[in-house]
Amino acid sequence: MQWEIQARSRCCTKCEKEFLDGDTYRCVLAYRGDEPLRHDFCEGCWDGKEEFPLAQGEELISWWRSTVRIPPAKPKEEVIKRSVAEELLRKYLHSPDPKHANFCYILALMLERRRVLSQKHTIQEDPSGKTLLVYEHGKSGETFIVIDPHLDLSRIGKVQAEVKEILDAEQKAQEASAAEDETDQSEGEENSLKEETEQ
Repeated sequence: MQWEIQARSRCCTKCEKEFLDGDTYRCVLAYRGDEPLRHDFCEGCWDGKEEFPLAQGEELISWWRSTVRIPPAKPKEEVIKRSVAEELLRKYLHSPDPKHANFCYILALMLERRRVLSQKHTIQEDPSGKTLLVYEHGKSGETFIVIDPHLDLSRIGKVQAEVKEILDAEQKAQEASAAEDETDQSEGEENSLKEETEQ
């Protein structure tokens, strides 16, 4: 089963009031058939645990209380590293390759340590026996559902090294691309200035 990344709603599912920085809200995950759905409610529309405002045919998976936070700007290098890790998590999250499940697990742990992701719930799927970890992105409010591959301690180091190698390569590629874009922009500005002076 593939799990889509679902962003926090910009407004309350029920009253459509826009969420602002510092607002608390309740997130509800539910199934409709095999499809996971996300609903976000402001505190004013929350009716409590016993009265989840779900649509007909939806089955509750999990719920939690969270706060909308817009973090302060970080140094460019750190932002790039976090951005690369997030991009790789998004890239590998739906891959059928079991090896990529290991990557996603390590990437999610890295982003959790950096307080980009926050673990909200653990789901035990029956009869598959899979353990699913539900994370929420602190800034965007997106939900990430990652398989826990139950890595042995002896394998964690190897997977971490592989993830670091991929992260470093991806970051170098992004930095090279950014430098190339800056060069192209500078050349374009110089040519434009030259044309204006010649006229």
